[in-house]
Amino acid sequence: AQLSESSRAASAMAGALLGVAFLVRGLGDMASPGGSTLSWFSPLGWSLQTAPYVLNHWWPLWLLVALTACSVGVAFLLQSRRDLGIGWLRAGRGRPHARAHLGSPFGLAWRLQRGALLGWAAAIVVFALIDGGFAQTMLDAAAEMPPILTDMFGGTAGLADGYAAFLAEYSGYLAVAHVVFAAHILTGEEQSGRADAVLATPTSRISWAGTHYLVIAMGVVAVLTVAGLASGVAFAAVTADTAMIGTLIAAHLNLVPAVWVMVALMAVLFGWAPRLLTVVGWVAAGMVFFFGLFARIMDLPEWVIGLSPLSHPAQLPVEDFSATPLLVLTLITAAGVGLGLIGLRRRQIMNRA
Repeated sequence: AQLSESSRAASAMAGALLGVAFLVRGLGDMASPGGSTLSWFSPLGWSLQTAPYVLNHWWPLWLLVALTACSVGVAFLLQSRRDLGIGWLRAGRGRPHARAHLGSPFGLAWRLQRGALLGWAAAIVVFALIDGGFAQTMLDAAAEMPPILTDMFGGTAGLADGYAAFLAEYSGYLAVAHVVFAAHILTGEEQSGRADAVLATPTSRISWAGTHYLVIAMGVVAVLTVAGLASGVAFAAVTADTAMIGTLIAAHLNLVPAVWVMVALMAVLFGWAPRLLTVVGWVAAGMVFFFGLFARIMDLPEWVIGLSPLSHPAQLPVEDFSATPLLVLTLITAAGVGLGLIGLRRRQIMNRA
C-alpha cells in the first residue's frame, strides 16, 4: 500500500506476490513430498514445515512472526518518508491522446476491467497448471489416501475423472472471486466522481454499467477456457492422457453460467444497495467456496448445498452433460442483470470525491 498510489494497484501487487509465493511453494512440494529447498523461499511453505502430529516443530512459525514484524516496520518507515497521496512507485503519465475505442462505453469498460481480468487470469492459470500437475501424484497415492478424501473425488476407481471435475470447480471458485473484485471497479468509478463525467455525456446508465457486466461475463468465459486448457495440458503431461485436455476445457466451460449468476448478484447489489456490495459480495463468494469444498463432507442438507450456483451444473466428466441447469442459470443471470440495471436507473449516483 505504501508503494502504490491506488488501492487497485496495491491489490494487484499483493495478488501477484501471493501467486508467486504459491507457485514457488507448489514447485518445491512437487520436487519433494516433504518440501524441497525451493519451498523455503515461499512463506506459504513455512507453516507446513511444522509437521503437526508428526514432528511438531514450532520454530517455523517464528519465521512468519518475524516476516510480519519486519513488513509492518518497513511499511511505517516508507509511510513516514513519502508524500501524502503519492506512492513510492509513481504512476506513469500515460498517453497524451486517448485511443479511439475509449470513445465508446464498451471500450472504456474494457480499459478499466483489463488489468483486473489479466491479473486474475494469470493467477487462475498458475493454480490450474500446478493443480493439474499433481494429477499423477494423486493417482499414485490413491491406495494410501483416507476414504474421506477419495470420496470427494468419486472413489478410488474414478479418481482421475473426479479430480478433473474438482480442478474445474476450483477454477470456478476463483472465477467467482474475480467477478466480485471486478464489480468493485464500478463502485470505485462512482465514488471517485469519474462516473459523473461519463454520464454527463450522452452515455446512459444502462450502457455504462451494462458494458461492464458484459466485459466481466466475457472475461469469465476467457478465464475458464484458458484455465481448462492449462489444467488439461498439465494433467496430460503427467498422465500421458491427452484426451483430458478437451475434457477439462469442457468441464470448465460447463461452469460458466454458474459463475455468471454472481455477475447478476453484483448487478442487483450495485443497482439497489451499492453500500452492501462489498460485504454481501465477498460473503457470497466465501459461501460458494465453503459449500463447494466442505458441505458434502459435513453432510449438510441439499438445500444448503444448492445455495451455491456451482452446485447445479453436472460435474463433468463424472456426470453426463445436462443443458437444463445451464439454461436456467443463464436466464437467472439475464433477469438479475436486468433487475440491477432497473435499480441503477432509479437510484441517485453517489459521489464521494
